[in-house]
Amino acid sequence: MKRSHDESMEATTAASVLCCSCGVLMVPNQSMRCAQCLKTEVCITDGISRQVVLQRCRNCNRYNKPPWTSCEPESRELLGICLKKIKGLGKEVRLVDAAFIWTEENSKRLRVKITVQKEVAQSSVLQQTMVVEFQIVNQQCETCQKSFTPHAYNAIVQVRQKVPHRRTFCYLEQLILKSDAHAKVTSLKETREGLDFFFETKSHAQRFADFVEAHVPTKSKQSRHLISHDANSNTYNFKYTIMCELCPICVDDVVHVPKGHSTALNGAPPLMLCHKVTNAIRFVDPVSLRSYDIPNPEYWKRPLHSVCGKDHLTEFVVLNVEPLEKPE
Repeated sequence: MKRSHDESMEATTAASVLCCSCGVLMVPNQSMRCAQCLKTEVCITDGISRQVVLQRCRNCNRYNKPPWTSCEPESRELLGICLKKIKGLGKEVRLVDAAFIWTEENSKRLRVKITVQKEVAQSSVLQQTMVVEFQIVNQQCETCQKSFTPHAYNAIVQVRQKVPHRRTFCYLEQLILKSDAHAKVTSLKETREGLDFFFETKSHAQRFADFVEAHVPTKSKQSRHLISHDANSNTYNFKYTIMCELCPICVDDVVHVPKGHSTALNGAPPLMLCHKVTNAIRFVDPVSLRSYDIPNPEYWKRPLHSVCGKDHLTEFVVLNVEPLEKPE
């Protein structure tokens, strides 16, 4: 037992040496210096860039990854874009941790605190922390460049509602914003009866038109216009137009139902009130409170017209009801 104890003491003494700079007992390495002395003499962050330029589009607020990507402030996606812009990080200098440091939003500066590690000698790994500052520079993306030039779009969706108040059109606008259906729209143009939505491709325009038709009774019509033609390669360049006409009936409109249409609706009364407009129109009989639904295809086969709108109606409050006996 005594021999094994002496052997362990000799092994411990052989595995520990004194630092050549401060004299602290340490595990021997190639530089023969302890970790504190290595930190004061060696800087592993010399080759890492401290000032980096970050491109951002002023119009759409997207960052150049590339490609151009939308990111929230101080998000994980934005941090990944910033770390890819830093030069000097690789196999020798490993990234351990990174986080944003709060900066003023209007300063166009982003500060990221990173922690890196590097093996400076055999069995000697140093870890240091530094701050990298990113300067946001405005640069217009390719999509926004096309939006400011003529003939930048390939398809257009014209949404129209030919009524003075256009309450159904305002309801559709709220649905578009809520569902983010306008994500592929390059530009907008306001007209007297609605809006024009411009798209880069026909598929994006068709998808938007399908969204409109799925939420509001709509009559669609497509057309195309020849822009250029290459006779050698037999290629054609078209611009597509999709016309979406919304139904003129809005909520709280009084509608007159013709006699032939009344028979198709199982004996509906001649005057009904529009209660709801979705992918189908719901009418309510004000006398019996019975509802009638007209789907989109059936409405455009026999269109109805409103007699008066919400402005012509008067709201009443019922205070008392007295039943009367029917005279014999």
